[in-house]
Amino acid sequence: MENHDFADHDIKDHEKIDDVEESESTEDNESVKESNIDLNRKSKKIKIRNVRKTNRLHTTIGEADKKIIVDYMEDWKKERKPSNPFKELAKRLKNSCGRDCNSKAICDYYWNKLDPRLDHSPYSPEEKNYICEWASKCQDGDKPWKDLQPKMEEKFGKFRSRNSLKNVWNSNKRRTDRLTKEVKRNEANMIEEDTIEGKNENKDKGVISEIEDKKEIKSEDEIK
Repeated sequence: MENHDFADHDIKDHEKIDDVEESESTEDNESVKESNIDLNRKSKKIKIRNVRKTNRLHTTIGEADKKIIVDYMEDWKKERKPSNPFKELAKRLKNSCGRDCNSKAICDYYWNKLDPRLDHSPYSPEEKNYICEWASKCQDGDKPWKDLQPKMEEKFGKFRSRNSLKNVWNSNKRRTDRLTKEVKRNEANMIEEDTIEGKNENKDKGVISEIEDKKEIKSEDEIK
């Protein structure tokens, strides 16, 4: 009996150890989850900061700095060297205005705002249709909008910014998706209404048949 008691104690001790280990493992898992959440939050904050830098660039540089960008890019277009001119422009702008300008932000700002070839006039319906047809043929994901720019210039005589091309497509896509959802919702409502009407018709038929049965029973009783 005593040996049996010792065995029971050993089992209970092991169970306690297992419980402790499980609690520690769950705590470890929770700490890992919390650290992952913190990392995600940090990465989101970094992304937001980068977006803000890009969006604020036009407010942080002056006309002289814009001229530096335009003049340098006009010279760069002749030889296409270096392969990434915006890193060099970031250095030049730092020397000029003393600010750290993000090379990606400079790239976005030039191709969408400063490029002298850009036409900022409103889009015609024909242009919008052409953009949507072209984009719909591309694979899912990011569209090569820079490839569409020369096509638009050749067909319509207007050099459009990459962002404006993308905005036309996204606007059309949102409108199409919204209309599709409305059509599906209306179809679902019609099906539901038809179902309700069908049920009501069945109920009415049931009531009518019940009344007719009662009439037949009455007439039979009267005959008797």
